[in-house]
Amino acid sequence: MSKKRILHFDLKTLVNYGDTLLFEAVKQVFNGFNNRESFLFYGSRNLRRPVGPQFVNQLNSNFDAVVVGGGGLFLKDANPNSVSGWQWNIRKELLEQINVPLILFAVGYNRFIGQEDFAPTFQDHLNRTIEKSAFVGLRNSGSINALQRYLPPSLHEKLIFQPCPTTISSYLFPDIFKGNLSANKRIAFQITFEDRHRLGGFDMIKLFRSAAEVIQKLQTENWTVEVIVQHSYHDVHFPEYLQKNGIDVPTVNLHTSPDGLYKHLEYYSDVPIVVGNRGHAQMIPFGIGGGIISILMHDKLAFFLDDIDHKHLGLNPNQETFSSDLYRLINLWGENFDQMRDALARKRKTLFETTMKNLGDISSKLGSDASVNAVTPYTPFERDLSLCTFLASLERDDEGLRVDAMREKIAKVKQIL
Repeated sequence: MSKKRILHFDLKTLVNYGDTLLFEAVKQVFNGFNNRESFLFYGSRNLRRPVGPQFVNQLNSNFDAVVVGGGGLFLKDANPNSVSGWQWNIRKELLEQINVPLILFAVGYNRFIGQEDFAPTFQDHLNRTIEKSAFVGLRNSGSINALQRYLPPSLHEKLIFQPCPTTISSYLFPDIFKGNLSANKRIAFQITFEDRHRLGGFDMIKLFRSAAEVIQKLQTENWTVEVIVQHSYHDVHFPEYLQKNGIDVPTVNLHTSPDGLYKHLEYYSDVPIVVGNRGHAQMIPFGIGGGIISILMHDKLAFFLDDIDHKHLGLNPNQETFSSDLYRLINLWGENFDQMRDALARKRKTLFETTMKNLGDISSKLGSDASVNAVTPYTPFERDLSLCTFLASLERDDEGLRVDAMREKIAKVKQIL
């Protein structure tokens, strides 16, 4: 059986650690599936770059399938464009020209609370993308329900639950996973705030003040508290607030580090509890075996907790009892860490089994059957090689985006002249 050559529409970045890790995790779960005999990610392209006819021709000639994702790609303002209305920047007529199977994998509906709806072009583009796809895997059940509103009933059943591979990191990176992690009164906070949160009805100062009160109380009880700075540049505001108010908390930077792809995963593997309001600041620690408490400022956080049957780990910061509820949950983790961690491990196993079944189905759709529904993880040396490839591709993609921007400027100047 020959391996299927895959072209990956991805997003290589160092400015958002969730995106840094998740696309590489997609590659590794495919490449490692079925004793590494089913798939090989043979090439990639930044999904935010415009796709031209020449690239589609190369794709059709050199690859057996296309994978788009994962990530919260169904968002209108992360890569604003008029051709699709979401982050994948491909015109509908060129989408039609893709002749190899199209696979959407672990993608998510990513609208913020209170954010305006997608442009009209989105629904038309989405429908044709779903129709054309051989497999449509959405990273949570909430995304499935949300996207069904844009689709006719005939397409509803094409939407399959496929969790983000970061949520099964203990299976992809078993040598990084710490099976003997203990509750050692150590906790990390990741709290971000953007204008989009304010539009959703959240109050930055109220949130920061409430979290700071809990942190100060924990410090008096000999907890080691850290603040994760940053998954992204938006995460700086909370540690700045703490500093201005004389609250001394060490910070951990997960942002823009060239060697952070796996090093930051090692950090997460060693933290017993992570409080966060970013999706991947919960999915990543969950996936590598940590405890989580979600500050529910985006629907995707609640979607994830719903899928793992742990709604009680989510808190609404607008509730008057937020501080006391957060303090109570932290202590619940501290007092029952082993039992609660085991419960999350059972859910992680279910997500892994779902992923293996889906990869087996994808393999069959591409004309081959898997004999082993498992993943062979990368060795540490192979991860070092993948990091080198990641950094080289990141530089190439950045240069490509600069070229695209220059072409656009030249085109506008020509129109004026």
